[in-house]
Amino acid sequence: MLAMSADLLSTCAAILRWRMRSPRTRLWARGWHRPGRDGHGRLQESVLWGLRRRTWLFGVSLFLTLVPLSFDFTHGHIVSLMVRDAWRAAFDWSLAAVLWFLYFARLRWRTATLVGAIFFTLIPIPFVLHSVLAGGRVLEFAIVWIWAALILVGYFRLRVG
Repeated sequence: MLAMSADLLSTCAAILRWRMRSPRTRLWARGWHRPGRDGHGRLQESVLWGLRRRTWLFGVSLFLTLVPLSFDFTHGHIVSLMVRDAWRAAFDWSLAAVLWFLYFARLRWRTATLVGAIFFTLIPIPFVLHSVLAGGRVLEFAIVWIWAALILVGYFRLRVG
């Protein structure tokens, strides 16, 4: 039993040594993540949040870019989603284009928020017109407009606060 606990202890120590190699963990272990008198902890926290935002922006952009290229297997046939519904593919790619622009432009957070809200408000208009005239669904476009409204509320809340 004692030998097993020693092995467990050495394994835990090896894992901790491995974790301490990453710069973020080293800063965390030294207590640099806490805001001090000079405010460096707040700066580090804002940098980490910015990196998280960029990671999410990259992931959603990549997802919206690749979804129209996927395939569906129905009734024994492989059908491209782009062929089956070209308008939805164009809608996904137009949203992806805006998100890629925001990713590569590296705008300030407030500017990117406003640009994203404006584009999320304007992009669905031709797709809604086509969908209504063709007798299709408009739910996904309404969701994008609700998302744009939430972004605008957050933008103006930041402005007042």
